[in-house]
Amino acid sequence: MTGFGRAVVLAGRCSIAAEARSVNQKGLHVSVSLPDQLASMEQDIRDEIRKRYSRGRIDLRLTVEAAGSSGDALPVDFERAGKLAEAAALIAARLGLDGGISALDLMRLPGVLRASSEPEAPDAGPVLECVASCLDDLTRSRRAEGEALAALMSEHLTRIGSLASEVAAIQQEAVPEAFERMRERVGKLLGDSSRVDEQRLLQELAVMADRLDVCEELERLGCHVSSALDLASSDEPDAGRKLGFLLQELQREINTLGAKLETPAGTMIVVEMKNELSSLREQAANVE
Repeated sequence: MTGFGRAVVLAGRCSIAAEARSVNQKGLHVSVSLPDQLASMEQDIRDEIRKRYSRGRIDLRLTVEAAGSSGDALPVDFERAGKLAEAAALIAARLGLDGGISALDLMRLPGVLRASSEPEAPDAGPVLECVASCLDDLTRSRRAEGEALAALMSEHLTRIGSLASEVAAIQQEAVPEAFERMRERVGKLLGDSSRVDEQRLLQELAVMADRLDVCEELERLGCHVSSALDLASSDEPDAGRKLGFLLQELQREINTLGAKLETPAGTMIVVEMKNELSSLREQAANVE
């Protein structure tokens, strides 16, 4: 699932900031970006991420700055500034130039304003606290998307259930019609319906009835839909993987229905079922 999390923790004279992003991916891939002074904590941070998530690509970036550095006066190299000012005055005097160099001009020269020194590495405790808070925020974001995803998946699953009911209604009418068509064809082939072997005809009709009967498929399909609806909205571990297996079973039942349904209306329903199932597969890949 996609999501974003952020947290900031103050630790002594340091400000620790963490940002985490997640995007959809079938397995789990973790990427961690740390400042050099925290490189030794990378494995601990990876372990914390893996404890919480089992799917998706998680990118976490952590930065450390001196607390309040944004409001502090910029460090000035006055010795260098003085030498540059003297050199500017000497050049002006030697060449007979008017005016001198201003403070603003000096600030623009390289080396006058020094970069702030890198803050000391904070203790592990505040760093892990910041990471945990950031991941908590990421989880809330992912959960919000998960709820929306569950609602969308429920719509597709409910639609498949409704289509299954339509199949049952169609077959209830189609089977007797198929029987009658077979009886008529046999009569025409023999030329005299009185010569039809009723016992043999009944045997053939029994075979046809078994071939056209979709009650078991519809019953199993209904069970799979019900189980998938429960998984789509649950916090069960590995719900995404289990949902993937259920969708495979749904695919088998729908394929069997497609082989048994002989009417154009039935065929179109199966096509629509497969379309709904295709959407479900894409969404199930985002469920953890």
